[in-house]
Amino acid sequence: MKYVAVALATTMLAAAGPGSAGAPTYGRTQLTVALHLPDPGFQVGAVRGRDVVAARGLEVDLARALGRQLGVRDVRLVHVPDRRSLTGPGVKLWDLALSRFDAATAGPIETSAVYLRGEPAVLLRPGLTRPRALADLRLRVLCFTRGSDVRAALDGIAPASPPLRAADDRELLGLVQTGRCDAAVREAPLLGVALRRFPGRYGPVAGRVAMDRRGFVVALPRGSELVPEVDRALSRLRADGTLRRIAERWLGFDLARLRVLR
Repeated sequence: MKYVAVALATTMLAAAGPGSAGAPTYGRTQLTVALHLPDPGFQVGAVRGRDVVAARGLEVDLARALGRQLGVRDVRLVHVPDRRSLTGPGVKLWDLALSRFDAATAGPIETSAVYLRGEPAVLLRPGLTRPRALADLRLRVLCFTRGSDVRAALDGIAPASPPLRAADDRELLGLVQTGRCDAAVREAPLLGVALRRFPGRYGPVAGRVAMDRRGFVVALPRGSELVPEVDRALSRLRADGTLRRIAERWLGFDLARLRVLR
């Protein structure tokens, strides 16, 4: 593939003997992580050849944190122009791929445990009383962003009047700030990114809607021996607070700590 050229000597897994539960099992010299730029808040940077330089974002921080947990000092970030190729058929000349893959992502790949919850969250207009339950929102004017996956949440609220549909997140937040919309319903990670991109006077993020939705995962090539290692690394990053700190840095809040609205 023309978009990733990786020396096999630096990406091949080297088998090692059994290690402790908290230590990497494989010794590696380089971890190649495929990205699909730009995705503000999650991954942005400059592309030089195939490499991503001056990279920043939630998933960039996650890639580096995973590298540290796996005992890899050299984390190489590469840009893949065609996102579909990351989960489509073909040889994968990268170790991990990050591009807000949903837990239900299908294809000839493996997926990790969830690293970021994806339920919808509720942002209130200034001055609105915090709801205790979804029923408290039924008589409110709600709004959502066109193309967002929040229909099930809106159905659960069952608002008395049709929700307003915004063309994009800037318009969505404008509706909330001006009070034309009492509460916006948006996938929590994307809401957090939008609030950072378009600062203004809003009410609080009142909570997340309880749904059977897992969230975002890491993609790996089919048959990758790194799958259990990545899952263990994510577990350690969750236990030591790294995932929480990364989320708070880029989203402004920790999704796991948001109040659940039912």
